[in-house]
Amino acid sequence: MIISVAVLADLPVQVKPRAVRALFMGDDYLGVYYYDRLPEPNMLKHYLDLGEQAYGITPERSIFSNPLDISFISLGLWPRFGGGFQFVPHPAKQLRKLFWTARYMGGRSYQDQCTALAVAFLPTYAKFPVMCQFLGRHMVRPNPRYTMDRQDNYMLSEALSRRARDVDWRTGFMHKYDLPYTACDWQLPTTKVTGVEVWTHPVAVHMLKVERLDPIERRGSLCHPQ
Repeated sequence: MIISVAVLADLPVQVKPRAVRALFMGDDYLGVYYYDRLPEPNMLKHYLDLGEQAYGITPERSIFSNPLDISFISLGLWPRFGGGFQFVPHPAKQLRKLFWTARYMGGRSYQDQCTALAVAFLPTYAKFPVMCQFLGRHMVRPNPRYTMDRQDNYMLSEALSRRARDVDWRTGFMHKYDLPYTACDWQLPTTKVTGVEVWTHPVAVHMLKVERLDPIERRGSLCHPQ
């Protein structure tokens, strides 16, 4: 954060914003820049990159005008009914990594671990059929027990579910992945899992490819590779 503030303070006047609102997490940075007159995006990127390089940082960034094209950590912005946006974990990245671990689970069973993760993520993806189906398949422990205080658990789940129900999954999906919403109308295999199962689908592969693009490679990028 300190480096980003220093870089912004040293920007030439022709690209310096009059105000900035930013989020920081480790080396991830998302900034909203306010201008009376917008500078040329490649020029702004050039000076921001130069400033960070002076501090030994190898920058990977781009500039966007549509909030639906940005990401922060492993989150993307999705549109909400009635206006506004909401951060949601990238779905395909969750399809790839959830329910796998190489760590000792401290005596907890695989069924307990899977069910706990599914219960935790379901409110986030309420009304998004692909993720609800995926998470539902991993609720393998009947009648799971909650260690969280019952009232806190209810308030958290209700708040997340209420926000997720306001997410316009259809519009967000079509914009982000350049596919019709019907492309995610697939069904998970119904065969009984007898061991380690690796499942794939061309739409999920495409989604993951899009989510893993460097900022400057995304279709909404206002900057061009040098």
